[in-house]
Amino acid sequence: VCFRMTTYLNKAFQNLCTILIECEGGVMSIIDENYTMGLPHQIFAVNNAFAEDLLEARLQLQPAKSQCYILEAFRDAEWDKLQGNILNGVLKNSDGDAVAIDGNAFHGITTCNVPIGKEGFVQGYLEQIKNRITSRFEKITAYPLNKCFGS
Repeated sequence: VCFRMTTYLNKAFQNLCTILIECEGGVMSIIDENYTMGLPHQIFAVNNAFAEDLLEARLQLQPAKSQCYILEAFRDAEWDKLQGNILNGVLKNSDGDAVAIDGNAFHGITTCNVPIGKEGFVQGYLEQIKNRITSRFEKITAYPLNKCFGS
């Protein structure tokens, strides 16, 4: 099944890579995640072409999972027009709500669990990961060791 799936996806990814090379962009794919990079006026059209190619393989991109990021200095009305229904990535709390200070969200995305974005996004994301990991320490230390090792 894996080989057959790869064969179906190959054409879509080959087309994507060819277009991105021509416009000095790039793509990285890991399992069912792909990260496409390029110039704003090209990247969204490239993404739409990729979506059409995936349909031929009976797959579809998930717009709800799609996010984009650009430095604030370049985020303008043209950017908003180009991105269409792909939302700017923002730091979210455990309830899925955007984290903001004085109404300003922390913009960024994660690539393979590595945060890329504004300093507040990066620090906030890493703090969330740290808290998730260290909260497990409390659970582990609260569990009696004799139950773990059968003494």
